Amino acid sequence: MNSKFLGDALDHWKGCLISILLNSRLIRNIAVEPMITDARPWSKDDLETYRRLLRLESTSLICHDQSTFSGSREEYFGAVPKDVDVFLDPDTGIATGTGGRKHVKILELGKLLAKSDRVLMVYQHSARGSFHERLLKIRDRLARDISGVRCTIYECG
Repeated sequence: MNSKFLGDALDHWKGCLISILLNSRLIRNIAVEPMITDARPWSKDDLETYRRLLRLESTSLICHDQSTFSGSREEYFGAVPKDVDVFLDPDTGIATGTGGRKHVKILELGKLLAKSDRVLMVYQHSARGSFHERLLKIRDRLARDISGVRCTIYECG
């Protein structure tokens, strides 16, 4: 997530979807990992704005000591609570190749899902080309690389 996009219409959509899933009891206590890619950590006001746009309780937002998505990815994802459902908000989405700071990797998703019955949601930005084909490629990689994963893809209008 990059602060220059903080407050765009997609943040409202993400918050609405999370609220619907929580109210329907399809997900339980949720932790949100903004995966901040700005050069500097967000201010408290930025974090509060993001939390409110996503309609979250204050305890739902994962805040790191160094809150940018850089450095040790294993340590970064190690801070994600193990006993809750999770929403990851990378700049771009899930990498089916090597990826980078703007992506979350399939292997990282596998570790977050290991030995749990949690729901893991990931924002996927629509890229150039066929977005639907991109989602199917991600689904196929998840099924191939993560044992026992069940995947639902929601493509907004």
